[in-house]
Amino acid sequence: MFAPNYKELTVFTKFIKVTTDNEVRYIPDLPINKSGLILVNCDGRNHYAYPLPASCEGKDAICHVVYFAEDDLKMQSFAGKLGTGYDVCKLQQYKDCCKTTIADVKIAEEKQRLILEAEKNKVSPPSKEELDAVTYEEADKDDGYPQWVFLKKDYADNPTIELKEIKNGK
Repeated sequence: MFAPNYKELTVFTKFIKVTTDNEVRYIPDLPINKSGLILVNCDGRNHYAYPLPASCEGKDAICHVVYFAEDDLKMQSFAGKLGTGYDVCKLQQYKDCCKTTIADVKIAEEKQRLILEAEKNKVSPPSKEELDAVTYEEADKDDGYPQWVFLKKDYADNPTIELKEIKNGK
């Protein structure tokens, strides 16, 4: 996406406490000292800006890191490397940290649709039993839900999508 000057990678890591002169910060434990951007999912929340809360210290996190191309060797050999694109969401380390699955989201969306449809048609809302019966059984049901748009299956820069699929409108 950012070549040739930048690279990107999704990693699994923990947060560490770093103390400088008069400041305490909590940062992802990465093998590089500088990056262009780091998006973080920790404690079930996305963090888009620093400073990160002290509650992140020592906790597992999924980070999407945009880094300088000169650091690619360090990042590619990093033990916490998960990869890029939607395939990351299928990995157990991702699912251990980001607990929401595709099925969780699809079921919630369908329940909301049923409730809104009942309101629109001015009929009784669905019963608890009807809502509890909603399921999602597609092949991706157990995949972790993408925390950021560039992890989604249909994202244009996702390496799992072939250019011909985009041109054919799939």
